[in-house]
Amino acid sequence: MRMLEALQDPANNSLIGEQVGAIAKRAARDFAQGLRSPYRCTLGEERNLRFARLMARPDPATLARINAHLDAITALLEETAKGSGERLAFSWIVSPHR
Repeated sequence: MRMLEALQDPANNSLIGEQVGAIAKRAARDFAQGLRSPYRCTLGEERNLRFARLMARPDPATLARINAHLDAITALLEETAKGSGERLAFSWIVSPHR
């Protein structure tokens, strides 16, 4: 089942919550590994190690732009999954915060 489809049904909330928790834990382990990596790069266009937690109040048009960018990033990562570059872990979670 695709996660986007699963998010549509509140009956899946518990399962989705568990999976998001697992993604967050995996992201923390990936980041810790990245901190130790001899291939880490923290500056410039080729940086491959960064983190952030951001809070925002986007209007509907801005939220649409954010989602379009996340869709584009997802597509880029999927297209290069079997590429010849260095492996990169990329995790993201977006949630309303009220």
